Amino acid sequence: TSGFAHPECLEKMAASLEDPGDVWWRHATCATCDQRFSGVLSLVMSRKYWRSRRRSSGHDAGVAAQALAADLVVCGPPELQELEAREYLLAEGAKGLPENTHMRLHSDVERARGLSDSGRKAEACELLRTTYRKMKLLGVDFLLGISAQHLVHVLLELDRPGEALPFAAAAVEEAAKGSDRIRLHMAKFTYALALAKNGRRQEAVAILEKELKYSERVYGPNHEGSAHIKWRLAAFRSEKA
Repeated sequence: TSGFAHPECLEKMAASLEDPGDVWWRHATCATCDQRFSGVLSLVMSRKYWRSRRRSSGHDAGVAAQALAADLVVCGPPELQELEAREYLLAEGAKGLPENTHMRLHSDVERARGLSDSGRKAEACELLRTTYRKMKLLGVDFLLGISAQHLVHVLLELDRPGEALPFAAAAVEEAAKGSDRIRLHMAKFTYALALAKNGRRQEAVAILEKELKYSERVYGPNHEGSAHIKWRLAAFRSEKA
């Protein structure tokens, strides 16, 4: 993504946003050079798109408000940006997300994983934080736990366990709302890691003992997942993890 734009691209983009036949997502991607905007530039384009749609009939105004709300999350003081975003959503009566929003948020999570794998963990951390806040604001609950778990692992790798623990707890809470026991199992394992890194080893051991029983029952005692839990348990009990 990029926070800059070519002047000639901006001229064409600004003109296209006045077109009544325009679609919501064109504010986010340059139609000339295909770069995807971010940060302040994306916010500027979102505002212009919203202003061109706010008096339109049907669902357009709500969709534009959703797009603007998503970009407000990444610019300015958090307490102000979220307040302003919610005001836009309430004012426009926006109830549904543009269908592409879920794909964009999931894409950001995957991009953060790629950054982390390539050693750019600080960048991955910031992207995951931003994406998590967007999901919270826009109510994309089914992706919250996934993004939270990835963020926990990155924060632990950055040796910031205190920051990781609330996200680990949030991941368990989100996973517990659904019926996917495997996802809950993974979230609890991540939570146990965060607890141990924060010096709460007894709590971590208690969780892993229960999850080991689940893993052995579902995958078998010789499965790599079960073996990894056993290894973690031994390390936590010996206080060497």
